[in-house]
Amino acid sequence: MEAVKLPVLLLSNILNLTLSVKRIFVFILLIHAVSGLKAQSLYYDIIKGDKIAGYMTVKKVVSGDKIDYSIESRTAVRVVFMVKVNYDLFENFENGVLIGGKSKSTLNGATQKSTIIKKYDDRYEFELESDRVTLHQKEITYSIPEIYFSKPKGHVKVFSQVFAQYLDYEKINENTWVLISEDGKNVSTYNDDGILEMVNISRVYANFNLVLNKEKSEF
Repeated sequence: MEAVKLPVLLLSNILNLTLSVKRIFVFILLIHAVSGLKAQSLYYDIIKGDKIAGYMTVKKVVSGDKIDYSIESRTAVRVVFMVKVNYDLFENFENGVLIGGKSKSTLNGATQKSTIIKKYDDRYEFELESDRVTLHQKEITYSIPEIYFSKPKGHVKVFSQVFAQYLDYEKINENTWVLISEDGKNVSTYNDDGILEMVNISRVYANFNLVLNKEKSEF
């Protein structure tokens, strides 16, 4: 009887050891995966006058040679009546090149603009509401979300998925840049760390200030 128990016990120990090794291996893989993941999150208060009218978050997640950006904005202001503006944007980069993305903006729940962008070998294809636009450019390497995380070195052209074109981002002084689009004008101010700290936003329906909330941000 003892001779039978010994092999069974030995087999049980081997199985337990194998399971332990597998758990350690999985744990090591998880450590490597987490260590290769870098995330930044910027939280902005949207201020109209002296009141907070909403918020905007801009996130950047780096995993190996991939970067995912996301922007979420929620604003509610009273002009003649209550105006609620929502905006969401997503973009994916690989090896420093824009691969795809999408965006959507709504006004009081009704879609105002939506976009989908996808990269092909020698071009980008856009879906803008019911229209399709082709941009004959092989690579897009610099787009709107990145301007929140790093101050440009000078006057640059930055790609806007929403407008399916490049916009001028003009340097005014060491910490101030101006971006002009068909929606209006943005005057951006950077802090000493190169993070976008404040944006004065001029629109037809209202003017806002976008102010970095450091307590709610991670960078």
